[in-house]
Amino acid sequence: MSKYEPLKQYLIKSGEEIIAVSFDEIAEILNSELPVSAFKHRAWWSNNASNSVITRAWLAAGYKTRNVDISKFTLEFYKCSAEECQNAVDAEQGIHYRKVKVEVPQSSLLSRVSGILKGTVTVYPETDLTEPLANEWNASK
Repeated sequence: MSKYEPLKQYLIKSGEEIIAVSFDEIAEILNSELPVSAFKHRAWWSNNASNSVITRAWLAAGYKTRNVDISKFTLEFYKCSAEECQNAVDAEQGIHYRKVKVEVPQSSLLSRVSGILKGTVTVYPETDLTEPLANEWNASK
């Protein structure tokens, strides 16, 4: 059983549309202290299924986080639609990827090529698409 299973069960049993909680309340539910990073970094509470085990717990319960306030140590869980929580199902099955749909104008050469390659590209959530390909910005010089 996951360390974060009690949170998952708490959310499922509540059935509420929105659940406002403090970080301390979450620690009580878990019967365990939250890591220091939970109190310092808003990103720790992101809804990215590959972020951490606790994220997968609330997503698997059918909830997402919002209104994370690091200064007040509070947040809200809200029920998400089946589509929004699809990553929860993927996470529970150990699948950590997202398909990316790219819209290309019909008249372009790229649209003809993309038709041939349709469905062959997968961008993993941990992939930073803004990261430079070279180790240095001026690596080509």
